[in-house]
Amino acid sequence: MSRRPRQANHTSRRLASWRVAGLAALLALAGLGARAEHVVLESFQEDQGLTTLAPQCMAQDAQSRLWICTDNGLFRFDGFRIRPESLPSEAGSYLYGARVDARGRLWVLAEGGVYVREDGPRGPQWTEVLRPNGKHLHVLSGQQIEFTGSHTVHVIDDDRLLWTASVGGPLGTSLTVQRAAIPPLRGAPDQLIPIRRRGETLWFGCGQQLCEWRDGRVQPWGVAQGLPEDFWAQLLVSRDGSLWARSNRRLARLAPGAERFSVVDAPTRGWMQWDQVLAEDARGAILTTSDRGIAAWNGERWREWGRADGLPDTAINLLTFDAEGSLWLAASGRGIHRWVGYGQSEHWTEASGLPAPAVLDLARDGSGRLWAATGRGVAWFDDSVRRFRPVALPATPSLPVHRLAVTPAGDLWWIQGGQLITVKSGSTDARVITRDSGLVLVSSGTGHVYATGDSGLERLELQDGRLRREKIGEGVFDPRYDIRVLSEGPRDDFVINGRDLWTRREGGWTRVVDDRGEWVDALEAMVKDGTLWASGTPGVGVYTLSGHTARLRQRLPQSDFGNATAASVRSGHDGAVWMATDHGVFIHAADGRWTRLDRRTGLIWNDATGAFLADADGSTWIGTSAGVTRLLPPIRTAPLPALQPEEIAFGGTVWRTPPVDPVAWEDRFLRITLGTAGFSRARSLQVQYRLGTNAPWRTSQTASIDLGALEAGTHTLETRAVGLAPVEAPGPVWRMVFVVRPPWWNSTGARAAFVATLLILWWLSIRWLRRRDRMRQRQLEIAVAERTAALASSEVALRRLGEHNAQALEEERLRVSRELHDELGQQLAALKMEVSVGKGRPNSSKPVRPLDPDVLLGRVDRLVSTVRGLVSQLRPPALDGGLEAALQWLASEFTLNTTLPCSLQVDPDTREIPQQTATMVFRIAQESLTNVRRHAQASRVDLSLTREGDGWLLLISDDGIGFDPSTCRAGFGVLGMQERARLLGGTLEVHSEPAAGTRVLLHIPAVSR
Repeated sequence: MSRRPRQANHTSRRLASWRVAGLAALLALAGLGARAEHVVLESFQEDQGLTTLAPQCMAQDAQSRLWICTDNGLFRFDGFRIRPESLPSEAGSYLYGARVDARGRLWVLAEGGVYVREDGPRGPQWTEVLRPNGKHLHVLSGQQIEFTGSHTVHVIDDDRLLWTASVGGPLGTSLTVQRAAIPPLRGAPDQLIPIRRRGETLWFGCGQQLCEWRDGRVQPWGVAQGLPEDFWAQLLVSRDGSLWARSNRRLARLAPGAERFSVVDAPTRGWMQWDQVLAEDARGAILTTSDRGIAAWNGERWREWGRADGLPDTAINLLTFDAEGSLWLAASGRGIHRWVGYGQSEHWTEASGLPAPAVLDLARDGSGRLWAATGRGVAWFDDSVRRFRPVALPATPSLPVHRLAVTPAGDLWWIQGGQLITVKSGSTDARVITRDSGLVLVSSGTGHVYATGDSGLERLELQDGRLRREKIGEGVFDPRYDIRVLSEGPRDDFVINGRDLWTRREGGWTRVVDDRGEWVDALEAMVKDGTLWASGTPGVGVYTLSGHTARLRQRLPQSDFGNATAASVRSGHDGAVWMATDHGVFIHAADGRWTRLDRRTGLIWNDATGAFLADADGSTWIGTSAGVTRLLPPIRTAPLPALQPEEIAFGGTVWRTPPVDPVAWEDRFLRITLGTAGFSRARSLQVQYRLGTNAPWRTSQTASIDLGALEAGTHTLETRAVGLAPVEAPGPVWRMVFVVRPPWWNSTGARAAFVATLLILWWLSIRWLRRRDRMRQRQLEIAVAERTAALASSEVALRRLGEHNAQALEEERLRVSRELHDELGQQLAALKMEVSVGKGRPNSSKPVRPLDPDVLLGRVDRLVSTVRGLVSQLRPPALDGGLEAALQWLASEFTLNTTLPCSLQVDPDTREIPQQTATMVFRIAQESLTNVRRHAQASRVDLSLTREGDGWLLLISDDGIGFDPSTCRAGFGVLGMQERARLLGGTLEVHSEPAAGTRVLLHIPAVSR
């Protein structure tokens, strides 16, 4: 152990030198690089967005963003992701360092000069720092820039000149610095000259000593003030006002009000070019980098961590603490890392002396020594070296030890490989009490030790060196399942057997049942102050015990814990309940709030076992399958962190803060990127959001929220962080109220214009409607007149058609009578005469030629032919053979009588047409061909009857002279055809043009037979 260096005698420089040398020797004898506990790191490399793995500096601004400067640009970490940040083009990409001033501005030291970044409403604003001659200022380390409050900046450039400028107000696009009235700084050409403010003075390196600048005067501090000659490349002012200086082999401190430095030897650091190798933790310890890794000075001794303790296998270049108190470090070629739980938790693994990674139980013996049961035996904790030491037992196999038990005398008992083993309180030597292959586990009660195995549950006790075994609940408990004793106060009244919870009653043991009389499912359980906590398949139940009845007060389903499986339920400090699971440890505070502890917030591993120990000093030990974690007091179970906006994009417009002015209608598409200051919880968070205070919460898979086309009006967007397990209380709500401006056509002016336009249109429409009504009335009157005239004309035409039909009928009768008289009458008369002559011959005296029968038959044939011709003219007999045959006959008769070719096309299905309809169709075709013969002067005629949907189409066309339908009045033939078409329910169309022929179309609807 190293001692705190005593102050040197002010009267003797030689005595001070001897004391420093003696202290260095003492530290060397004590072992400067003693092994410490295991380090758990959360790494950030290329897959997290850090595309270069050579960080040069880290700095956190007022918005809790972590800035990372590298040899390939600037990056920022918002808690969820690392993303590159654009730099001014003149800055270049190689960055030496960065600092954040009191106003939250980021000062970036780049190869192209010094640039200041400040957040604006629409994005970052950059200011370039210039010398009076307009040239850029070049600074090689963040140790060479310092701020005096929020008003002044001091900078040492690469020419070792001190510059200053006032930075209390807005900086604009450029800032000009002025030379400070101070002598040129001394030192080796490659020496880093640091500068730091301490109170009202500035401290900086000057050669192999330090200098203090106060009230325009420079005072050197060197050997006379207890500071050995060395290259003091790093300065740090701690929270108590002490000034710390670091060389590559020493650490010096100037306490507030002291007139001399105190110096201790420090772990060596070969190269001190980095600007962040000193940092102060929350407990006041000073951390620094070393050739081995990281070292911490607590005022009395050094602790050092290296590769074997979990640090990266390359040099540690940078150290910094964030707002949460987490330690960040940068490793050469390995990116940046967050030390999980630094100052809040400590970890030990198999590399720290544990016989196996899995720690299954923890206990302290009567002397206070810590013991750990693991998957390959038992180990005790050696405080002097902060390591575990395995217990060696001859002829004892390295088998798992599941539980430890402590006797009232403070002795430790366990069972390993069928052997009951004990260690006296204060000793580390183990001995075997008995060998019984039927023994499996031990458990501690209040004042007793219990064992379980093939014989069930037994109470164990050593009396005069002999083991006394007493069976408990013989025949009640099933030895095939785990049996554990639970204590409540001074009594051992509860036993877990498998999943059943038993309690001691008068006359024996009985199962604990709930309000419904069902057995309580208690795979893991804890009884305290009349309250039962039981974890089983349904989840976690909280009961109030009354005898053997447990009244359910609260039921938390397993899904509330992310379907985690409980390994133990224990009571911790301040009335908290700790439930160890394979998803970490869930802690139920006295105020009813649940929090979660996992690998990112202090555990060495998420898979926690049943090992749990709450120490009297307020620390808590938790076993996992990868080692053991000690949580240091005070144990902080912080709620989930708040979210904050990193970027707000409405359409193509990007904001850093919520917009005050209404958002344009065309930019109403919102994308918001969120960050959080809770770096330790960020990777185990989910983001929820809702648009409207009463809307249901939605979960985003990333830290970006996309909202589609928003409606015009006022909107409230709320976001919050939630844990991966629903039982955790959500974080604070971040709320943004914004207004989407309505489109121009929905603005107040536009609506007024629309109303005015509508009124005008209404007035115009009324005028137009009235005018239209008048026009329609006139048109109606004209149409009525025309219709009346048409009806009158139609009536005249129908009367004329009727007269024509009557006259035609009379003419037809006259023609038929003439035919009958002229042809049929004459032939009958001739026939009568022939018969009469033949009849009178037998009485005649004159010789007469005999009556010739052939002559009579000839006359009869002519008579029959005349009758048939007359009948065919009245109704063609072909109609009896169907419409197709009738049309064929009509076409042939037309060609025979006119010598004009007449082509015929008839659908074979015309036989479906009823006889009455067929006759009408035939007559229309007959009349059409008659009109062609009389008027068309055509050279050919086409006649067709084809399907038209469900109906029929009769088409008669010719290539004759045609006519103008608008000037020619329809004759009786066309009127007759139209009347027949009307009787058929069809329509008749006549299309013709002069010199273009004529087409007659008859559309016949579907008819049924």
